[in-house]
Amino acid sequence: MPRHNKAGKNGVDNGTWPLEEDLKASLLQYAKEGLSIDQKLRQLQDEHGLHIKSRTLKKLQKKHSIPTVRKPPPPDQAAQLILNKVAADTSGLNGAGHVKAALAMEGYLIPR
Repeated sequence: MPRHNKAGKNGVDNGTWPLEEDLKASLLQYAKEGLSIDQKLRQLQDEHGLHIKSRTLKKLQKKHSIPTVRKPPPPDQAAQLILNKVAADTSGLNGAGHVKAALAMEGYLIPR
């Protein structure tokens, strides 16, 4: 047993951690909104009082399988999702940005 730090605390107060379900729901919503890492960290601090760094955020996203633009669906699946959205737009008024945002709200993050 180490002589120092017998309480096992590192001296940093990260705030109170929310329930796992609430945290996962928040992270998923931030991904759907397309927030940057800094914006996600700010939202976590504002909504849950959680003070963490970007590396911890990335670990949490990986742990909860939060989708990212850097790991999109396979190309054939992404193409089919886009084609389905374009086919549903009978008037042809929705552009690429709208299709990307609509797919993001469904949980499919497609890169530019």
